[in-house]
Amino acid sequence: MSQETKTTERHQDTDEQILPYKHILLATDFSAHARRAGQRARELADKYQARLSLVHVFDDFVLYDEFYEPVAEERFALQQTLHDAAEQHLATLADEIGIEDPADVQLLVGAPKATILAHAEEHDVDLIIVGSHGRRGLARLLGSVASGIVNAAPCDVLTVRL
Repeated sequence: MSQETKTTERHQDTDEQILPYKHILLATDFSAHARRAGQRARELADKYQARLSLVHVFDDFVLYDEFYEPVAEERFALQQTLHDAAEQHLATLADEIGIEDPADVQLLVGAPKATILAHAEEHDVDLIIVGSHGRRGLARLLGSVASGIVNAAPCDVLTVRL
């Protein structure tokens, strides 16, 4: 390859403009180090003057007693407790990272990976930020929400090592 060709390719690479992010979505699981992902999300939102949204998703689950009958009353009480705790954690994290608009803080119910991906697509998110525990081997094979999002997202994904 000639020097001229190399120079032309280099200029083409630098001439491509990377568009700034407009809407950043932080998906949190409230793990012990998830605030680190929140700090990174805030830094990027400030850098790109982007809208920053925050979501948490918990699975809708069914509890069974020893006779395999659904335990309705206990299930609803537990879900309400989880819902209330998640709302409080969301409000605290939103306050810590400076999200003031309540519409930008959402508590969603469903399968975390699918729900986050659907939310991102519906709200024109162009960067999803998630924390990753960096699991390897068998733990990685058993599944990871962060890994699933990275592989199926309709936009860029930043995983922050927790």
